[in-house]
Amino acid sequence: MVRFIVGIILCFITFEIYAQQRVSREPPQTQTIEDFKSSISTITNQDSLVSLYYQYALQSFRTNPRILPEIADLVLQLDEVDKDRRQAFHNLILSRYWERPRPDSAIIFAERSMDYFQNVNDEEQIISLKIALSNLYTRNNEFIKAEEELLAAADLLKETQIKSFQENFIIERLANLYMRVGATEIAIAQYEQLLDTETDITSRCNTYLRISNAYRTNNEIEKAKAILLECEDSDNLALSRKVSIKKSLGTLEKLQGNLSAAIDKFEDAVELEKNSPRKDFTTYLFLAQSYNEIDELEKVESVIEIMEGFDLNRLQLPARVQFYILKASTFFAKKDNLNALSMIDNAIDLASRMQPNLLTIDAYQLKGKILESMGKFKEAYELIVQVIDQKAIIEKRAEEIENSITKVRFQIRAKNQEIDNAYSELDTVKTRNVLIIIVLIFLTMYVIYRYRIYYLLKEERTRNKIARDLHDDLSATLSSISFFSEAAKREYAYLEKPGKFLRRIDESAIEAKEKINDIIWAIEPENDDWRTFLTKCKRYAAEMFESKEIDYKIDIDVSIKVPLDIKLRQDIWLIFKEMITNIVRHSKARNAKIHINKDSGNFVMMVSDDGIGIEDPKINSGNGLSNIRFRAEKLKASVTLSTEKEKGTEWKIEFDS
Repeated sequence: MVRFIVGIILCFITFEIYAQQRVSREPPQTQTIEDFKSSISTITNQDSLVSLYYQYALQSFRTNPRILPEIADLVLQLDEVDKDRRQAFHNLILSRYWERPRPDSAIIFAERSMDYFQNVNDEEQIISLKIALSNLYTRNNEFIKAEEELLAAADLLKETQIKSFQENFIIERLANLYMRVGATEIAIAQYEQLLDTETDITSRCNTYLRISNAYRTNNEIEKAKAILLECEDSDNLALSRKVSIKKSLGTLEKLQGNLSAAIDKFEDAVELEKNSPRKDFTTYLFLAQSYNEIDELEKVESVIEIMEGFDLNRLQLPARVQFYILKASTFFAKKDNLNALSMIDNAIDLASRMQPNLLTIDAYQLKGKILESMGKFKEAYELIVQVIDQKAIIEKRAEEIENSITKVRFQIRAKNQEIDNAYSELDTVKTRNVLIIIVLIFLTMYVIYRYRIYYLLKEERTRNKIARDLHDDLSATLSSISFFSEAAKREYAYLEKPGKFLRRIDESAIEAKEKINDIIWAIEPENDDWRTFLTKCKRYAAEMFESKEIDYKIDIDVSIKVPLDIKLRQDIWLIFKEMITNIVRHSKARNAKIHINKDSGNFVMMVSDDGIGIEDPKINSGNGLSNIRFRAEKLKASVTLSTEKEKGTEWKIEFDS
């Protein structure tokens, strides 16, 4: 009894000292609105002032959130700033103001702010707001909306590539959301997506820890352990991260019933903690709880002694409850029921500030055992009834939460399945469209090909018909004229003047027949190649030169390739024929030379002789020279005429082939 009273007195004194310290502690220094307005009084750019007011609101949110509505009203007074922009930041600041006490109200202001930011097309703020809205929806248990905002933020980030955000940050938020609702498979897929972009060991091990926790939630303990093996012995990790990995491995070993292995991991974590400037209370708590399970009371007490050096009031409630349950269990094992009862009452008092949970039941059960050992069976029975009630409440609440989470989990999975199906259908549509386009292209090409073949065949039939008609009709008629002219000359040989006219008729008919033959040759489709054309040139030149006993040299490359159509072939032939005719009829040459070839991609035709030359090539005394130049111009060819009296003439025709 005395020890119990002493314990109460000590607790009271400790509490009183802590309270005095809290009272005497100076409040954190915060900048008043007046001071802030004074500090920005020299700034005239009101767009900059909006950003400064928002930054000041964020600082005040941590230290003095009550002044946020006043800051929001000051933003509205910046008349030179666009109205939508003012309203956007006004509602954004009010959303931060209501974030903690009323998430539902914060959502309303955030949604209003979103509309205004969309009006001014501020994509950076839109992405930031979508992430903030996701957090608010999560706090309000609207998980589907939370996911939609994060997915929308990720899509917008891909479109804009804003450097102040990273896609990995949003992926991590999505994965954490999926963990929250129990969609661990989707969460693991998201975390694995993070691993694809993470290269440094610290980032990868942080992600490995999250994946391990997801596997642990799925009760896949071996997978949870295996994923951490790469990080356990790494020398490149921060000390705090090494401690976290050891603790996780110890917890996994404990879940498998391997207490000895679990203790080894927790001891490793505590050993690492000795070199850390900041100690983690839960590291020692896990080790002490493991020692307690194997009844190593001395070791438990040695760890508890270290734990009592922490400022317990700064710990989270679950850790403090577990600490007092641990101390109560230790006192109870030592038969010190009064101290055990005092500690367990502390645990129950702290647990009452939380929602009913398993820690509350553990505390009540331990207190029941203590009372039972003290012979207070009635009080122990009453506690058992309370435990049953608490357990029923917890089970009902857990069932409700599980039903809610299960519903959300299936909704999220269904939504993701819809997205996958949509992408799959889109791929199918794309593939089908590509195939249709390819088929249409081939059909179009085939139709064009068939049309071209039809056109070429039609053209060839027309050319053959024209050539045949010219040969059969006009050429035959000219041959008849020549025949009758010869007959008339023989019959009237004694008459001088009629003979002269008849000779002219005969010559004109022969010349016309030659021209008709040239036209027929040009029209016939089988002559549409260079080899045939150049062979004709060679044969014609040889016949003409030999008829006048002119020595000649012909250098024609019959292998050259030049696109050849009727018009081109006709013009080149007439130019060539005119040059050969001039040599034979007018040059009085003894020697001639012909060169047809390709030089640097150009078609080159050179015809030269050693005759009397042309007196004045600028004077077109007939149709010969002018015809050559006229046809060369039609071919866009360059014409070079070199001539010197009594020394001969040289023609050079050149055009781009």
